[in-house]
Amino acid sequence: MTPKNGHWLESVLQLPKGSLSEGTLISGLAYDSRKVEPGFLFFAVTGFQADGNVFAGKAAESGASVIISEQSKPDSLDFRNWIQVQSVRKAMAVISRSFYDEPDRRLKLIGVTGTNGKTTTTFLIRQILEFNGLKTGVVGTTGAFYGDLVIPLYHTTPESPDLCRILKEMADSGVEAVAMEVSSHALVLDRVTGLEFRAAVFTNLTHDHLDFHKTPDAYLEAKKLLFDRLPVQAEALLNSDDPAWTKLVSDSKATVKTYSLGQPATLTARIHHSDISRQEIEVTELNQESYRFAYPLAGQFNVLNGLAAWLAARSLGLKPEQITGALSEGIQVPGRFEKVMTVKGLVTGVVDYSHTPDSLQKIIEAINLIKQPGQTLITVFGCGGDRDKTKRPVMGRLAESLSDYTIVTSDNPRTEDPSEILKDILDGMSGTQSESELDRRLAIRKAAQRARPGDIILVAGKGHETYQEVRGVRHHFDDREELREALMLYGC
Repeated sequence: MTPKNGHWLESVLQLPKGSLSEGTLISGLAYDSRKVEPGFLFFAVTGFQADGNVFAGKAAESGASVIISEQSKPDSLDFRNWIQVQSVRKAMAVISRSFYDEPDRRLKLIGVTGTNGKTTTTFLIRQILEFNGLKTGVVGTTGAFYGDLVIPLYHTTPESPDLCRILKEMADSGVEAVAMEVSSHALVLDRVTGLEFRAAVFTNLTHDHLDFHKTPDAYLEAKKLLFDRLPVQAEALLNSDDPAWTKLVSDSKATVKTYSLGQPATLTARIHHSDISRQEIEVTELNQESYRFAYPLAGQFNVLNGLAAWLAARSLGLKPEQITGALSEGIQVPGRFEKVMTVKGLVTGVVDYSHTPDSLQKIIEAINLIKQPGQTLITVFGCGGDRDKTKRPVMGRLAESLSDYTIVTSDNPRTEDPSEILKDILDGMSGTQSESELDRRLAIRKAAQRARPGDIILVAGKGHETYQEVRGVRHHFDDREELREALMLYGC
């Protein structure tokens, strides 16, 4: 894009005129010194693994025109355009939004936050909007999607320069609306600071990310930031079956609407029939008529995700008839209750991203509700390394108590010893109707070997991921591929 001059940056940061050298041009943004090109503005961000200030000299050598940091310029560095700020992440968010021409103003931006259900909800929002002719993008755990393009992402919610660039690309390509997962990390780390949301959705709040937030209260406060920042004309759409919802909107200026399966709310639903492929549901808007239709996703949690998407679509002006038509269509969200079967179809495989106690419990309970007499549920799961350790025994206990048989295995150990992670999980288990197998491929194959016609195998934890991260290195591994191969290997 066209370089911006130093006066632009002085205006954005409200600096005295002349703070930057005359003729300073900014041709791009970077927070990784390895990506700095001549004319780039470099943000010296203090990260979790490295301190950007250490690489400021390298950024200058690579041609950075401006460096922004929370520290003062080191005496050893001969560099004119060094700007010290109170928060480099907030500055990065504000500058990125301005540099990419405030793309959120050209988009109907819907933020979705919560422990579980964010990805499914964003995909359902996209399905509803595109079914009704609105070109829609998605940003989240599985990547950024618009048109036929898929952009891999390292974070659920990208760092602000990457996010604003993607939003601008979407807007430039004709995208009208974007459904975006907004993680608690993103809110605390200012990745979405300054963006204007038309609506924000809250799915639920359960045990997760305490390795980062330390306490449940801090985790809730992180989520609350999204609703605190909503403008008065926006809508806050919350799952009122989760008691956290009232705290989240206690300081919000937005119009509050709720959805529920069991409580009075703006939008409610009843489930009339459910099996592993579809549900017959009846949705009722407050003081309005009801709409009964076939919904092609299983589980009560997916009904709640559908209600969240319904309210999001309504916030953009769609009518109930337009929404029911879209929600009746088949949809497969990558790695979310994704069915895996062979041609024989003797055993039903399910791959799901459930990696928290709540999500694991809900998907196992959902399968138990729809499985037929005589069917056995075999659950294969593990826990990720370098993450909240307190949830490991809890998940082990839940899987063992709710499944007919459980195989504990490795997930993404990252830099941890996989066997130590397994020990943490097994601490919550009695060993009844369960076993452990460190090799995830072998664990999946053991499940297939054990299964009998009609049984269901749930492989939980990694979902859409196509890698397994061991000692910091990602190796190709796709639960869907492995499960299909295992089912074929044992004639299922």
